[in-house]
Amino acid sequence: MEKAMQPSKRKGFLTFLTAKFWDFGGWDLWKSFLICLGGAFVSYSIQRAWGQSFWAPVQEFSSHIPVAFLVAAILTLTIEYNTAKRGQTFRDRIAKSVFEGLSKQLVPIKISDEINFLLKAPCVKKRCKYVITFAPRYPDMLEGYFVLRREMVFRVKNLTARKVEFPIVSSYSAHPDRNSEDWKRDFHLKLAVGKEEIDRAPWISRAGDFDTLNYTLVLNPNESKKVYLCGEEPSRVEAGSNSYTMSTATVGIQIDIKNLIPEVIRDISVFMHHPAFEQPGTPPWVERYGLDKAFLPGQGFEIRWRTVGREAKMGGAEAT
Repeated sequence: MEKAMQPSKRKGFLTFLTAKFWDFGGWDLWKSFLICLGGAFVSYSIQRAWGQSFWAPVQEFSSHIPVAFLVAAILTLTIEYNTAKRGQTFRDRIAKSVFEGLSKQLVPIKISDEINFLLKAPCVKKRCKYVITFAPRYPDMLEGYFVLRREMVFRVKNLTARKVEFPIVSSYSAHPDRNSEDWKRDFHLKLAVGKEEIDRAPWISRAGDFDTLNYTLVLNPNESKKVYLCGEEPSRVEAGSNSYTMSTATVGIQIDIKNLIPEVIRDISVFMHHPAFEQPGTPPWVERYGLDKAFLPGQGFEIRWRTVGREAKMGGAEAT
């Protein structure tokens, strides 16, 4: 049986004020107040014992009250602020030491080091959206290839209270086994931060089999900026897949598929390298895939497709 709720009694103003006062400082504050009050009384008694009039010390004492309150207020705020700051720093150090101690006891040291590295990351990517387009080959490309275009939009946020640098990295494989020999175009087509388009040339380099754009974005404390990247590469029709890997921590990935050559490629699907992704049961005609989870560096996704038939040629599918 439920009990009827009794109306709560209203607390008096004095009780409320006393409770708030005790919450603010407790017995230590009361002791300090009594000590100051006792010191004032002793000073007044000494002045009166010297033969001065009754009201003269009171008037002189009253003239110093505003200055005394001002000094006390400044000291109180300064002491409280530094005490709270040092206390928070002390608690953070204890929590960090306890976490590091537990992690090293529960998991191997290499895994513990990786966890600590991720926790100290100053930036994070959020709402990362891809548009992957299967486009016809350009007229000067060899048959058996098509153009795979990648557009990416994300927002990067500085998680710290200091200015940091965030590396925007986009890399394409230039290995001969993957690319058409007559591909003479740029892999990186556009880079924009907010509404400003960035000149790509100074930030592009070739190292080994990779053509990489590496731009350094400076973020002020707690600042967030939108980044847009666009690029394309030749891909073999018979390759059947293409992989994309995250180089920084990312929260949430969405992938849209656009197939402009359905007469050559079919059954395009996405497989995300994440434990929470469920591939079975996904119909092949779905054009949007999403997973609102945290992707760590090294994780990513893979685009998979099938060809219409080995007899299909790219001769009738050319980009304009």
